[in-house]
Amino acid sequence: MFILKDTRYFVVQIQQLLTDIGVTKSDEAKTEALDSMEGALQHLDKLIKFYT
Repeated sequence: MFILKDTRYFVVQIQQLLTDIGVTKSDEAKTEALDSMEGALQHLDKLIKFYT
């Protein structure tokens, strides 16, 4: 199931980007983190529909 794999990818991306923001005190990665969050939410919606 690629949806689960992709969802995990997005979550890891969010964690890494938030870590970058915390370390560098820069908002440069914020846009990428928000994009990854949107992707994760879309995939989570697909997973919910699949399992319900």
